[in-house]
Amino acid sequence: MSDRIFLLRDFPLFKDLNWEMISVIEKYIDQVFYGEGEEVHRKGEISSSIGIIAYGEIELKDDEGIIIIIGKGQPISSGTGLTPEAHKETAIAKADTMIFKIEQDILFNIMSKNSDITKIVIRNAVHLVETQKDRR
Repeated sequence: MSDRIFLLRDFPLFKDLNWEMISVIEKYIDQVFYGEGEEVHRKGEISSSIGIIAYGEIELKDDEGIIIIIGKGQPISSGTGLTPEAHKETAIAKADTMIFKIEQDILFNIMSKNSDITKIVIRNAVHLVETQKDRR
């Protein structure tokens, strides 16, 4: 199995999918590279994909400065990634970084063809939202 599959399996939205389900999603993952200092996204931009850091580090900054530095296995935006959402921070690659991305439309297409994947992803998304709500 590829490293991509293991990284996807650790991602909260996909964590309960079996290996076969993960391998279906893995086929549609894009690898996007960012050099040190390159902007990944800007605060307020709308995201239509799910992004997971494969390697490297990203600084998340708001208008007042660095909020946090995130790394391997972490999502590049808050929320579930299942709905278009404005980024709350600007993200800049702190080092050479690769991000695995899957477009929402592609994931929804996969889900429309596999009810088991849909059930698990939706359940995990609800759990993720509840967990984020508890932290506020």
